[in-house]
Amino acid sequence: MSDHTEDHLLRRSSLASSSSSHDGQDFNYGPNVKLLSAYPHTHFLHTVLRRITFPFQICFRTQNSRGYSISSHTPTSLTLLFKSLSWIFAFLVALSILRGILFPSYANPPPHYRLLNEAISSSSYEGRGNIKGESVFIAANIIQEDLIKGQWGLSLLELVHLLGPENVFVSIYENDSGPGTAAALEELKAKLPCDFSIVTNAHVSLDNYPKVYLPNGNARVKRLAYLSDLRNRLLWPLEHPESHIGAQINHTSTSFNRILFLNDVYFSPIDAIHLLFSTNEANYSIACAADFISSVMFYDTFVVRDNEGYGMGFMFFPWFTSQGLSRGDVLAESDAVRVRSCWGGMASYDATPFLTPDAMHSATSHYPSINGTTLQPLRFRHDPEVFWESAECCLINADFAHREPSATSRIFLNPYIRVAYTARSWYWLSTIRRFERSFAILQYVVSAIGYPEYNARRTERPGHPSTQRRWLYTDASLNGEELGRASLEHAEKIIAQPGGFCGQKRLFVMKPNLEETNKQGSRNWEQIAVP
Repeated sequence: MSDHTEDHLLRRSSLASSSSSHDGQDFNYGPNVKLLSAYPHTHFLHTVLRRITFPFQICFRTQNSRGYSISSHTPTSLTLLFKSLSWIFAFLVALSILRGILFPSYANPPPHYRLLNEAISSSSYEGRGNIKGESVFIAANIIQEDLIKGQWGLSLLELVHLLGPENVFVSIYENDSGPGTAAALEELKAKLPCDFSIVTNAHVSLDNYPKVYLPNGNARVKRLAYLSDLRNRLLWPLEHPESHIGAQINHTSTSFNRILFLNDVYFSPIDAIHLLFSTNEANYSIACAADFISSVMFYDTFVVRDNEGYGMGFMFFPWFTSQGLSRGDVLAESDAVRVRSCWGGMASYDATPFLTPDAMHSATSHYPSINGTTLQPLRFRHDPEVFWESAECCLINADFAHREPSATSRIFLNPYIRVAYTARSWYWLSTIRRFERSFAILQYVVSAIGYPEYNARRTERPGHPSTQRRWLYTDASLNGEELGRASLEHAEKIIAQPGGFCGQKRLFVMKPNLEETNKQGSRNWEQIAVP
């Protein structure tokens, strides 16, 4: 066999091996990348590098018309380009890691945070975290028995102690979650030193909610209709405290300075104090924590919108895209990151828009109005349109800013304050925070590819005409199963409501057997695919 023939066979063998690698995308990127991939924490970076260099691999491993690999014929300039890009990427990764280690993010809060910490740690009297004696209404929907008996319940009791029991009212509403949760809340009742309204064992029937009609005519209850109603039930004590079931109310007034909403999260009582009284030196309309589903991944992307109303970027630090000011605020380690909407598992609101006219503590004797129309107390709502979802926590922020224009520039995310949805994530939050700046460059690159999600209604102006595409049904009689099938979307002119920037083309509906799914701890809703 000639040397030329042997060389030809070797090349074909190499090409076959290369084709197998293409299927699994398991390429050899050289010793530097092998070293990175040996460590689990860099597996993600290895994957990203593999995707970025994929076109170069194809270029080097493609056969020509005669079956030969053209890798040996690749111009030296292309080979050098590939190697240069690999080294540049490796350099950026190393630079990001070094930057994260040497300059940890959100490690040094403003001086007034430390002063409040010292005031809290230097004494033990009740209310030492609430220097001005502000009144706080704490509202929570929670159905997790273990959290109530464990970390969440302990943190709530400590928070009440720091605020001063005489300054606090706690409202908790539980429904359809079984006797275990109800028993845990009864135990919590006995320990609370403040006034409260804790409703347990409530049953909420889905029959009482408005329906949306799917293209096939079936009627379902939107998940956000259900959630907005449950959050409004937390606010019942502000309206009729003397008749509210489960209430133990001694206040002669329902006037509060702030409302603190709490999810079923792991949180620090001192962090809650800082969210209430330290965020932008307590100069805000809405202040939110940052919540995490894992130690590194921001969770509440469905609610958060940046300063220009765009959705978030890739969920790693600094979370936002380069579209607006919010990303810059995070990188500057601001405790008042400017946003249009946030929630973050723990959110503090100026209470004034939520109060009834009798409870308002403003100088005016009448409730605010827009264009001569008297406004009712602010409450949660949902978007009734099928295949369009806007989080109730985003809509209430939009409504707040619409009725209080100054609030538009006073809605802040505070990344110094963090909560988590699992014990493991909570344990690692402080450690990961020291290194999260390492993700900034990678997050920027990934976010530039597929984020933010396009929203045609982002720039809508409340009260102004807007053209939206909606489903057109063949039968106008909305009678459940008798409704005809929807054919195509049609353009419809409407008057825009606040919160167009909140929406996404989605549909979330409740499962029919609500009580059973809650007791099983399974998800009580499902997503319907958009046709």
